[in-house]
Formats: sequence, C-alpha cells, structure tokens
Amino acid sequence: MKKTKITLWTSLLFFGLFFVFTSKVSAEVIRDFSSTINVMPDSSIILEEKISYDFEDVLRRGIIRTIPLFNSKNEPIKIEVISVTLDGSNFDKFTTDITDNKLTIKIIDSSRFISGIKEYTIMYRVWGSISYFNNFDEIYWDATDSSWQVPILKSETSVILPNNVFPTQRSCYYGKLESKIPCNVSDSNIYSSEKIFNAKEGITIAIGFQKGIVSPYYTEIKIEKYKVLKTFWPVLIPIIVFIFMYISWYKKGRNQKGTGIVVPQYDVFENLTPLEVGGIINGKVMDQDISAEIIYLATKGYIKIKQIDETCDNFLCLISKKDYQFTLLKHIGLLSNPFDKIIMKAIFEEGGEVGGVSKLSDLNNHFYKSIKYVTNSVADSLLNKEYYTNFSKNKNKNIFVLGLLLLGISILANNFLDIKKLIIFISSLVLSIIIYYIFDGMMTAKSHKGARAREYFLGLKEYLQIAEKDRLNFHNDPGKNPETFEILLPYAMIFSVEELWAKEFKGVYINQPKWYDNKSSNFDVVSFGHEMAVFSSLSTISLTSKSSSNGNK
Repeated sequence: MKKTKITLWTSLLFFGLFFVFTSKVSAEVIRDFSSTINVMPDSSIILEEKISYDFEDVLRRGIIRTIPLFNSKNEPIKIEVISVTLDGSNFDKFTTDITDNKLTIKIIDSSRFISGIKEYTIMYRVWGSISYFNNFDEIYWDATDSSWQVPILKSETSVILPNNVFPTQRSCYYGKLESKIPCNVSDSNIYSSEKIFNAKEGITIAIGFQKGIVSPYYTEIKIEKYKVLKTFWPVLIPIIVFIFMYISWYKKGRNQKGTGIVVPQYDVFENLTPLEVGGIINGKVMDQDISAEIIYLATKGYIKIKQIDETCDNFLCLISKKDYQFTLLKHIGLLSNPFDKIIMKAIFEEGGEVGGVSKLSDLNNHFYKSIKYVTNSVADSLLNKEYYTNFSKNKNKNIFVLGLLLLGISILANNFLDIKKLIIFISSLVLSIIIYYIFDGMMTAKSHKGARAREYFLGLKEYLQIAEKDRLNFHNDPGKNPETFEILLPYAMIFSVEELWAKEFKGVYINQPKWYDNKSSNFDVVSFGHEMAVFSSLSTISLTSKSSSNGNK
C-alpha cells in the first residue's frame, strides 16, 4: 500500500514538471492563397498569386514555390517570372532553378531571418498550359499547387478570359493532385473550397471555352518539329510513290508463270506479227521490232523495198549512208492490225495511195511521232488477245511526270529563295520519278497464256540460230525452202539473228525476193542477210532517232 502511494506521487510530479517546463509548439501555415489567372489572346496565361504565409515564431529566411513544367497532356510548358514582392515591396533577390521538370522559385533573403505573417505576391507568365481539342480549348491548372508541405487555411482562384468570354464548361477539384472531389464555383468565375487543405492538397481547375478565342501556341519542341517537317516533308513524296507503286505492282504487275520449259519451235501461231512477238518477249516494243514489222509487211505484199544510191550526210559529201525507197503495193485499208495501219500511214503519209513512194531518209523528220501510238496499239492488241493482264503505256508516264512537275512548280514558287528546301525538293522529285519508272517498267504483267507464249517464241529463237548440224536432229524441221526463209526472216530480225538465219539458206534461197530490189544482178542470200541487218540498223535510226531527243520514245 505504501509502495502504491509513492508511485502515484511520482507520476503526478512528472506531469507537473512537463506542463511547467514545456514551451509553446509553433507550426507554419498558409493563411490565405489567392490567385488570379488571366487568359491572354496569344494562348499564354498571366498568374498573380498572393500568399499569406505565417511562420509564427519559427525563424526562416523565406519560402520556395515549385511549379511543374508540363501541362495536363504531359507536354512541356514555358514559364517566365515577371515579379516578386514581399510585404508590398519589390523583392529582387529571388532566384529560379529548373530541376526534374519543375521550376523552383526561391524567395529567400540569406542575410536575415523572418518570422510571423508575411505577404508574398508572385506574378509569372505561362505558355503551353492550354490544351486544344476538336470543339473547344481548355485551361487545366493546379491553381493552389499540391506540393506545399504546410496546411492552407483558405484558398480561392479567379479566372479571367479574354474579351469577357464566358466559359462553356467549368470544373473545380480539391484534395491531392488528380483528385476528383468537386469544389465551389461561383457565378463570378471564382473557384474555392471551405475545407482546410492539409499538406500536398490544393485546388485544380478545368475551364473550357470556344475555339478561336486564343491563337494556338506551339512549344519549342513542336516548333522545331514543324521546322524539320517543313524542310524535309518532300522526302515523303518518294516514300508515298514507292508505297503506291508497290501496291499497284503487287496487284497488277506480277507475271504469271509458264511451264518453265523452252524447246525449239518452227513457226508462229495465231498469225502474230513481229511487233506482237517482240512485245511478248520483251514486255515492250523495241526499236528493231518496227524495222522487222516493215519487212513483215513487205513479205505480205504491202511494200516493195528498193536499195537506192547512197545519200550524202553533209554538203561536202564526205560522209554518205545507204538509203531505201518504199513503194506502196496494196491499199492500207486492207490491213487488219491498227498498229500496221499507223506504220503505213506514217511511211506514206495520211491517205497514201497505191503506187506511192517514200524514202527511209525522209521519215527521219516525222516518223518518231508515231512511235507512241504504235506502242499503245500493240499493247491493246496483246491485252485483247489475253497475253497480258496489264501493259504499261506512255500516256500514264506522261500524266504522272506532268503532275509531279506541276506540283513542283507550285511549291517552288513559294520556296524558291530557300536553297536547302529547293535541293531537298528537287532530289525528292527526281527520286519519285525514278521510282515510278522502275515500277512502271515492271508493271507489264503477262497472263499464264502470255508466259507460255514467251517460252514458245524463245524456242523459235533457239531454232532460228541453230547450226545446220544441230538442225538435222529435229524431226519436225520444216526444211529449207524460200517460203520458210521469208516467213521467219522478220522474226529472226527481232532476235538479231537474221544473218545466222540467212547463212542456213545458202544455196537454197537463190532468187532475190519480189518485195526487195538491191540493183544487183548476182543475188546471194548471205549478203542479203547482212543487208537486212543493215536495213534494221538504218531504219531504227531513221524512225526513232528524233524520239530520243524530243522525249517521245
């Protein structure tokens, strides 16, 4: 019992001493945090924050204000501190620092301590705090700042839109950052809460207004990206052209497969002309194919070809060349193929009469204009006969190139002073045209029928250049006779084996053909084969030489 009384008295003595000697406990607090947000027409906002900070009896040198440097979309923002005042007087000792995507404003005087209630006013300007949506713009701002480590007894924020525009939507939240607890919104556009904020709690506002009130602001990163895009966007042209042409080629330009086997063949089926056979073999009309077609028309009795005296190539006659004369033997209207009619009309001019005469050298000035029409007509024929599923035509190339050139002229008109942009654009344009022509050359797609026909005519080529000792091994060889020689001669010219083909008929083909006259009394088929090679070479130059220089080939 005695021990219990001693313990009780000891406890009472301890607590008595505690209340006698314990000093008053002080706690810092923000008594009032008021801010005004002015939304400017240039999309910036000017904030004025008035902070009534109570240090009580604690000795401090000042406060630190921290502001995140990113907006609600996590995009970077820019802040410029305009002024800082302490108790109504300008405070020019403040410093700023950026660390971890945060701006730190240190309002500290290292030369003295302060305590009690101090009134701070911070004014700063922010770019990038407004977000742009399809139907409206919005300012979303952590008005009170949720990073304070002391309680805030009172807080309110007012927002002023430019030209007295009224918000289309308003929201206000309080609590910790990203809290969705609503706070008070007055008719005068003041946002507040009656609740005392604990540490790291504050007010966040979200105000929407109609588009067109403020002009869009682009961050330095966006501006830099825009500058890069504005300079290098032409690089997208060849990429787009490549993608478009690849898709087109994948859908239309892939050849179907044949048997994969080539065996010697001895004739031409479906009455295909040399131009058509050349188109099947090469996927396009070659220059020598037109020369071979002229010989083909001669063997069919439409033309007589005569070698005439050599013509001078200059007034001193130091350089001379062979020339040929064409005589029309049948009416052009009897021809069944449109491309043959085009060739004949180009040789004898429009509406040529039977008996009309023309010279090869005279065709140099105008025949090249007909090349593209011949090419397109052959393409149509092969498409109609289903040897091809797609055949590239010159008119498509011209339209594409013309379109790119018009695009280039219109853009260069606005950027001609910028040499860097000019070089990039022209390079992209040239590359786009190259890509187009590469794919366009691959766009001619054979059908299964066309693939098998190509293998067949490769077999014909093999037969035309086979030597006599090997030819005897083929049981279906039609044999050597003038008819076989003349029928296959134009096709031998397509493959450039006319001289080899003629050598095989030495001693068999002894009479000059009715459709050809070389003014020689002694006819030799070997020499004739060489003459056909010369004719092919000369006619190719005469018919197509100007096409290269005029861009019509």
